[in-house]
Amino acid sequence: MTTERLRDLDAQAFDQLIDNFIERETKAMGELDASLFYAALEEIYAANPASTTVDVEAHVVGKELQLHLPMSTPAAITVHDNVIHINNLRFVIHLVSEGEVTA
Repeated sequence: MTTERLRDLDAQAFDQLIDNFIERETKAMGELDASLFYAALEEIYAANPASTTVDVEAHVVGKELQLHLPMSTPAAITVHDNVIHINNLRFVIHLVSEGEVTA
């Protein structure tokens, strides 16, 4: 067995290594039915029909907006001052006085 590092392998050798791994690890599984594969893939990417409501409390402190989440909020959602993070999305909320509103 060689002890080459992955970063030292050329693309062809890396591809062969991955192919060998997949073949070795899935040997006992047999063939995967294509319709089963596509059904599973569709389920993975299907939109989640159940929506979740998160109540956000907003407090104006001086000229700043402070947002607060309930303790039962899903871990993927965080807030700090006027910023809401949901997974890889970042929402920055700005207070705008009535005369400055642009639509």
